[in-house]
Amino acid sequence: MTLNTPFIADTALAQGKDDGCKECLNHATSLMAKGDNQAAVESLRAWQKKCPNNLKLHLLLSTLLMQIKDGQEESLQAAKRACQIDDASTAAHLQAAMLLTMMGRMPEAGQEYEKVTELDPANTDAWTALLQVYEATGDSRLAEARRKAASLDPKERANRLRLMQSMHRSGNTQGARQELKKLVNDPNLPDETFLSIGKEALCLGYLSEAAEALERYNKIKKVPDEAQTLRGFALYLLNDKNWLAQTNTDAGNGSLWKVLCDIDSGKFNEGRKSFETISRKKDKTSPALVSFVKGKLALAQGENQEAISCFEEVQKNEPSLTAVKLYQAQANLKEGDLVEAMSAARDLCGLADLAARARAIELRARLKDKDSSKKGLAEISFQVEKMSKEKPDDPALNAALGFLSLKEKDYARAREKFDKALALDPSNQDAILGLARLAKEEANPALAREMLARLSQLAPGDSEAKDLSDTLK
Repeated sequence: MTLNTPFIADTALAQGKDDGCKECLNHATSLMAKGDNQAAVESLRAWQKKCPNNLKLHLLLSTLLMQIKDGQEESLQAAKRACQIDDASTAAHLQAAMLLTMMGRMPEAGQEYEKVTELDPANTDAWTALLQVYEATGDSRLAEARRKAASLDPKERANRLRLMQSMHRSGNTQGARQELKKLVNDPNLPDETFLSIGKEALCLGYLSEAAEALERYNKIKKVPDEAQTLRGFALYLLNDKNWLAQTNTDAGNGSLWKVLCDIDSGKFNEGRKSFETISRKKDKTSPALVSFVKGKLALAQGENQEAISCFEEVQKNEPSLTAVKLYQAQANLKEGDLVEAMSAARDLCGLADLAARARAIELRARLKDKDSSKKGLAEISFQVEKMSKEKPDDPALNAALGFLSLKEKDYARAREKFDKALALDPSNQDAILGLARLAKEEANPALAREMLARLSQLAPGDSEAKDLSDTLK
């Protein structure tokens, strides 16, 4: 088996449970940067007693000792200590497994690789290594390991998704969705493969299929984590919050989803206070979800640049969440960066279940942009009108068409569209803002203020609402 020790070190440093005393790590890494690994080992050995529960220290020490003559046994002890510190660390168990394999202790190595696959069922490296261990030991589970290793192979994964991706790129979203459904319902595919399928579906905007794939993967996870969070995002983007009834909303990620529900239902202050309380706790939460909540809070308070930064952070933490760019486009729109809003919206028009919302944002940006060409406005207006006929019950499209009608001074149609958007989604902020603007145009400042007061329950600092409010004084 080929071992990539620099990769192991990087992985270990990325997955530490408790940094402990960082001084020991900083000193050791500075010695490593100078090429003096032996001195780095001595430094880490000296710090072991001072930082006995520092996961990263033990993993880094183990990695360095692997590369030193006669250092394997001590390296293994450091890796085992890392496993004791955090039994849920895949990096620690993978490190121990690789060392045991190098030392020819195959049965023990197999146990560690099995632990890795239990913690991370889609870990290709662990399944491939476990396959080799089973071959060496004559384990009866060889055939099953071979099947799972083959199904998780990057080339096999690419082949499996190629037809769906090709259909999506050609604009055949219906065909791509059908291919995804076939994959999700294929009983011959191991459950371990559905994390990658779910991520790809989410990345391309097939939200319901993503949720189904990720749910199938979650069935084999003893402790739901990444896949459960991604499934939550998929359902949230579909405006489906029924699943929260089966979720513990008192701790961890569940409490963050509860904050989002509070914000969206007009309980902004309650949601903000809850988030402040959660932030003071030490519950394990998803960095992507934390950044998303921060972004939503910032956007509602009119802190648009902060919101943009938070939504960018979400995508850095989890690249499959391209859909979050939708909120980034909204923040750009609120900030008045209309070119950026239109650009982001156009990028999202290819996402299957989010194309309508993306088109709606682009139309709103075009309507606000004084420098926008008449041709550009006519084209996006045509697109939104066309989509609205295909999806008459889409609140985002109805609200966007309300703004278009408002600009055209067709006040009756504007009211009809805004009212319909609100009937479909009582928390649709664009529709409430639109009705406030319509009231102003119809010289009804009392109604305009009433609508703005309603909007303040959802977004007390909304920058567009503030601008409108200033004109009513």
